[in-house]
Amino acid sequence: MPHVRWKLPEIAKEHGLGGYRLTKAMLQETERGRMNTIYRLLSDKPPTRVDLETLSALITALRTLTGREYKVGDLLEYLDAEEEQQMKETGAGVGGDYEERSEGDRSTQPGPEND
Repeated sequence: MPHVRWKLPEIAKEHGLGGYRLTKAMLQETERGRMNTIYRLLSDKPPTRVDLETLSALITALRTLTGREYKVGDLLEYLDAEEEQQMKETGAGVGGDYEERSEGDRSTQPGPEND
């Protein structure tokens, strides 16, 4: 089944960024940088939705902390059924691991009302 893959945990790991540094950088842009929201976005369980203001502040924080021109497409990746199957077979994904998750696994993820 096609889905969108959340890549923030991979990006943060690549640059050695934790929740505290991201939150601090986000608070310079908006009041959306709540520590618990950032830690949930960095977790192995992908979010089911992200507030656009939070996403914007997150991208700005990543640009500030890394010096790279991140865009929305760097954080999100659309996988059709064939691409998803390839990821399962190769074990690609967060930290090199791919794990199929059901909708029930995502029910506690942040949404606009939790930001």
